[in-house]
Amino acid sequence: MLDTEFTEFLAINKQDVEGLNWAYFDQKEMLTARGLANFDIYLGKVLINEREFEVPVFAGDDIQEILIGSQWLKEFDLMVRYRQE
Repeated sequence: MLDTEFTEFLAINKQDVEGLNWAYFDQKEMLTARGLANFDIYLGKVLINEREFEVPVFAGDDIQEILIGSQWLKEFDLMVRYRQE
């Protein structure tokens, strides 16, 4: 899910990061919609349109869905197609 309020690249639940073998490198406290929360930061590899990116991935306990942050808008154009049925 694209979250334009999240100013980093990617956020996932801590449980999801365990099987990915990404290197841990930091921890950061950030303000979320639910208040302040601590995030573990990993260096993750992400493949988009056959291009591989190494990006900081923020892992938190309360992340319900994978969040794609606004940093990606600096790499890609966002196109929205709205269909009315």
